Amino acid sequence: MTAAPDAPLTARTADDLPVPTGSDVVWTVVGGMGGMLVGAVAGFVPVLLLLGVAYAALGLVASLLGGALGLWFALVRRRGWGARELGLVRGTRSLWHLLWEVPLVLTVGLLLTATLGPLLGLSPEDPSASTSDPDLLATSLTAAPWSLVVGGLCIVLLLPLVEEVVFRRVLLGWLVSRVPTVAAVLLVSAAFAAVHILPVAILYLFWMAIGAAVLMLCHRSLWAPLALHATNNVLASLVAVAALTG
Repeated sequence: MTAAPDAPLTARTADDLPVPTGSDVVWTVVGGMGGMLVGAVAGFVPVLLLLGVAYAALGLVASLLGGALGLWFALVRRRGWGARELGLVRGTRSLWHLLWEVPLVLTVGLLLTATLGPLLGLSPEDPSASTSDPDLLATSLTAAPWSLVVGGLCIVLLLPLVEEVVFRRVLLGWLVSRVPTVAAVLLVSAAFAAVHILPVAILYLFWMAIGAAVLMLCHRSLWAPLALHATNNVLASLVAVAALTG
């Protein structure tokens, strides 16, 4: 059933999750992006001026906290959302299935990226594929390892929560009620990948985002894509640290 634009929050899909409205989408984008921007300015500037680049990870923490607070204000405080509306509910499919679903999604994403990346002229060895300055990370590991630990925890826990609420709960939930499901999944996945900017990251995250959307639709719970996203970030962080310390 297609909900009318700005239908009341009590409007529901077949899975009993409220359908996000156009206003929910606007508040989510403004709250999340605005919060991250304010957090970045308020965090990075003092950290870089007072502590130096070795503590740059703390600026990332401030940005993520800003985004989380922005979403809290926009959805919980302003729109009256609770755990159910956020999708943090028991799904229609056992979460034990994630024990094979998550590895499958990650493996397929890596295989597709490895296969199509070279055909598109993208290579992980290309300097443009680097997600950060190795010298900066190496300095942080030796001069301020605790700041990287704090930043890493935020990347593993807070970042997935913020991004999954924005992309899989609000944007996907809103689009699925208005356009064909396949189109909604592709549009949200392309948007999710595009915000990460780097070519190789975009290609891989596009496939991962499709998997996250499928998990959301199959489980009808945000816990499923959250588990995938958090697992991916844990593995990516471990690979980055191992590459620098190996």
